Amino acid sequence: DNALVVAANGNIGMGTDNTPDRGLHINKSDGNGSILVQETSSSTATRELLKLSNNGGINITMEDTSIASGENSGREWKMKNSAGNFTVTTFPGGTGELELKLDVDGNLEITGNFISNGSTLSVPDYVFADDYDLRPLAEVRSFIDTNSHLPEVPSAADIAENGINHSQMQMVLLKKVEELTLYTLAQHADMQGMQDEISLLKAELSSVRTVEN
Repeated sequence: DNALVVAANGNIGMGTDNTPDRGLHINKSDGNGSILVQETSSSTATRELLKLSNNGGINITMEDTSIASGENSGREWKMKNSAGNFTVTTFPGGTGELELKLDVDGNLEITGNFISNGSTLSVPDYVFADDYDLRPLAEVRSFIDTNSHLPEVPSAADIAENGINHSQMQMVLLKKVEELTLYTLAQHADMQGMQDEISLLKAELSSVRTVEN
């Protein structure tokens, strides 16, 4: 039944009748169209189990053939190594073809939005709770004088040594913005109170002058 075919050009087919159109072409209809590479040695050494080598760029293409219509019909996702960059693109092209690029210097570029919704994120809305212990500004000043960075914010040396968790850092920065808002609101209340006292003193002074006259 041509379960295994070696064509005249050297292409190998499994379930492809007599027309494998790749060096290795597997055609299955039972849900098992996959490739398994399994090393069972007792040694835990790191091994290269798959290598793709080409005199030029390399594409790995993923296509969902169940999408028959709409803007994603015929669209393929491609992981590509070319010109010194690793990219993820969609085909056919257009404004959204390039989705991600990682260059040889480790710079990562994405064309869409970066969204993190990990369950470990602690969104600091608790800062606005009535029982939140807001650090006095004098204490913040003392901490900065001693450490040259804000409380709870990693120092430049820490980041250089340990890197930075951007999701957690965003939450820390949000917390500092919310605390800054509380400080600003407290200062505004103090200034408003002083303004009211000044207005009251002016009114009393005006009354005194009226009586004297």
